[in-house]
Amino acid sequence: MTNKRYFFSPLKSSLALGIMVLMASILMSYSGQPPVSKTGAPGETSCMICHDAPNPDYGGIISIEGLPDEIIGDQTYSLTLKAISTAERPVRGGFELVVLDTSFYNAGSFALTDLANTNFQAANGRDYVGHKDAQPFGNSDTITWHFDWTAPPYPTVVNFYAASVLANGLSGNKGDNVITYVDTHTVAEPLVMEVVIDNVSEPFCYGGSNGTAHATVLNGMQPYSYEWSTGDTLSWVYTLTAGTYGVTVTDANGEIATQDVTIGQPDEIIANITASSLIIPCGDSVVLHATASGGTGPLYFSWNTGVQAVDSIIVKQSGYYCVSVLDSNQCAVNTCVGVNADQNGVFCNGITADTLTCNHPSRTLFSGVTANDTITYSWSGPNNFTSNDTFPQVTQGGVYTLTATIPNGCSCTSSFEVIEEKELSVEITELQPTTCAY
Repeated sequence: MTNKRYFFSPLKSSLALGIMVLMASILMSYSGQPPVSKTGAPGETSCMICHDAPNPDYGGIISIEGLPDEIIGDQTYSLTLKAISTAERPVRGGFELVVLDTSFYNAGSFALTDLANTNFQAANGRDYVGHKDAQPFGNSDTITWHFDWTAPPYPTVVNFYAASVLANGLSGNKGDNVITYVDTHTVAEPLVMEVVIDNVSEPFCYGGSNGTAHATVLNGMQPYSYEWSTGDTLSWVYTLTAGTYGVTVTDANGEIATQDVTIGQPDEIIANITASSLIIPCGDSVVLHATASGGTGPLYFSWNTGVQAVDSIIVKQSGYYCVSVLDSNQCAVNTCVGVNADQNGVFCNGITADTLTCNHPSRTLFSGVTANDTITYSWSGPNNFTSNDTFPQVTQGGVYTLTATIPNGCSCTSSFEVIEEKELSVEITELQPTTCAY
């Protein structure tokens, strides 16, 4: 038998050791972040290129949560990618994800929301999101990563390609397993930002300035900035008069939407007074009737004579008569009319007289009758008292009535009660004799 002896060249040994160190260094660096273009998407390889001796005991699946059944173009979605162990639990894991359209071009964009655990890379016109440091499974069967993805701003079909390494933690390329993920979604037409003006209210009163309006934004990205044609910069405006107003809204993405609104107002309250006559006939009266329209709800009438809640009054004296009309919003309008007495009439303006006393057993009745013609006086009183004097003398208390008449037949009547003091009387009930004492 020939004994074989193997000799190792120092050069070859050093080369082999260097390769082993290099491979370990590469694999260690991949645990920090994945190499690009290893998702298994069309035109790419997968992590299997490096991890060439898979461990079938490390079974698992990838899931992506946060995508609706219908993806809306240009909308941002907060996604959670999970690497889930379904067999023997690995030590740690990482991932890489790319989203492509049907022409295998990049679709949408990523935004990192967890900088401690996720990383963004771009290569060959494609964007990738992946792990920043491989995460340990620990006592869980699932590790997760969080990030945002914004859909393309046009209708299309997109495919999500992901790969995850379920690693044994030995920093080599043996004994790990690679799982992949492919999912197809339809992206719908982007929603157009629009403004709806709601909570519109008109001013309480005609010509008022307390109308309101509110702008609600649909399909935009907060925060929003508002610019009303009034100069207001909030979603609400509160001091609107009747008219047309516009609002321009700009969202966080710079999208702009405009909308107009027309603010109405209640009908103007219109009030009017009609009179049966603007001249009060001698000894008679006239009827004033108020009419009104417009406003809100039932209308309420209030006269300056103190009469309330009626639309008509009867007046017997000259004067300026006004009515205030009030609606249910407390909006008011006033209107007035002047009424004069017949200049050819006779007017009784009252009677005066002093009190009858012991020292003044007779008093004169004074009347305030006025007329533009000759006045005939006719007095009557207690105990069949009568007189045609202008200023008669009376000696008894009681009610005296004057009827004043002018030649055209007009007359007026006035009454007054004369007060008479009672006489002092003394009644002797008993006489006592006078007794003298000596």
